[in-house]
Amino acid sequence: MLKKNIIANFFGTIWTALMSLAFIPYYIKLMGVESYGLIGFMASIQAVAILLDLGLAQSLNRELAKLSVKPNSGNSIANTVRTLEIIYWVIALFTFFIIFIFANVLGNNWLNSEHLSKTDLIQAIWIIGAVIAVRLPIALYTGGFNGLQLQVKLNFIISLFATLQGAGAIAVLIMIKPTIHIFLLWQLLVSFIQLIAMRYTLLNSFPPNVGGRFNKNIIISIWRFTAGLTGITLTSILLMQTDKIILSKILSLTHFAYYTFATTVAAIISRLTSPIFSAYFPKLTTLIAAKDEPDLIYNYHTGCQLVAIIIFPISLSLVFYSQQLLLFWTHDSALVSQTWRLVVILVIGSTLNGLMTLPYLLQIAHGWTKLTFYINMLLVAIAIPSIIYTTGIWGAIGAAWVWVGINVFYIFFSLHLMHRRLLIKEKWNWYFNDVGKIFLSAFIVLGLSTQIINPEWNGIQKLVFISISGIIAIISAGYSATYIRPYFRKIYRWKIN
Repeated sequence: MLKKNIIANFFGTIWTALMSLAFIPYYIKLMGVESYGLIGFMASIQAVAILLDLGLAQSLNRELAKLSVKPNSGNSIANTVRTLEIIYWVIALFTFFIIFIFANVLGNNWLNSEHLSKTDLIQAIWIIGAVIAVRLPIALYTGGFNGLQLQVKLNFIISLFATLQGAGAIAVLIMIKPTIHIFLLWQLLVSFIQLIAMRYTLLNSFPPNVGGRFNKNIIISIWRFTAGLTGITLTSILLMQTDKIILSKILSLTHFAYYTFATTVAAIISRLTSPIFSAYFPKLTTLIAAKDEPDLIYNYHTGCQLVAIIIFPISLSLVFYSQQLLLFWTHDSALVSQTWRLVVILVIGSTLNGLMTLPYLLQIAHGWTKLTFYINMLLVAIAIPSIIYTTGIWGAIGAAWVWVGINVFYIFFSLHLMHRRLLIKEKWNWYFNDVGKIFLSAFIVLGLSTQIINPEWNGIQKLVFISISGIIAIISAGYSATYIRPYFRKIYRWKIN
């Protein structure tokens, strides 16, 4: 089940990332850079709106993972979903109301547009509010799919609607009108259909003749965990979105679009770790409930090494070959010149953040939310003035370096504190075997490749060379991972036979 879910999650993630990234240059050409900056602003507002989730999506994931291994738990599962979805729908409506109320303030006093009128901005923000309100409950149903380990179905739905959102947006922009309003209305329509499809599929996964009713005792039983997750979500969003919120005010919408573009590229790293997060969270939760520490240790290190094998070759490729890859993708030298340095810095920060996926999972699978919350509180107090200061001096580059600093703190301080309480003897195993050796293997391969690549090659030749170097780096990293190495040997033997 775990292997199948990981494969399904990776397929869904890769396809979704492809759909979200492939069409960005066309969005910019059809609508203009400022309109793309408004899309980035929507992403930031949507991330802030996740605060209103109150930890319910992850709580549903965790509760259904625990209930799914108990006999005759169909009614409990249905009641849990129904209870949390009622709360979530109220939250979604409240979110739309708040964004609608503040649309005038945001359009007139916050965003700095040179080509879009104030009326266009306000109308776009109204539609953005509707899109965000519809997309919020999707997160809850995603948690339900993950908790029941229905991740094959989930990723089929996600991939289908990601295709409709990406490719469909290009079609409507060409066929109707290339404006931000048409783009946003299409996102609203597709998101609404996706919401209905996900709810219908999840509810039809329950045993026959199982209803579901609101039960306040469910809220009472999970409130401590949801409160802790809410605190973590609040501080995490402040850490991850403060740079964008500040820059959306300081920079013009055009230059904010450049930063949005760079953060979208760097977000590839978090997309690569999300399948592992989704697959391992219910697995670790059930192992902790069963008090099976040997298997917990094995799965923890396997997951950590899998994350490192996946993200190091890709992140190092982006660091070493940022200009070449961005130019091949966008064919826009002006865009690349404005963004490639930002991409390098943000990718470094996102890589460090991705390495903390399994340590964070281990904490919340234990129901321990205080450590991450307190550390995030400390980092927020440091990061906000740091972003304001560095942005004032170095612009967007300064904000990007603050992101790196935040994640260095996680790696060397947060991880140490976690392993003083959980899996106490496994800290140095994480530093040396789960991360150190894998990083060194990928770094050597890709570092050497920079000395071999021919600057005179055309774009396709460079892309092929970088891709082959990345594959070699993945193989090298896999063989350096103690827990993953046997799987690589099995694949090798299978190919030989």
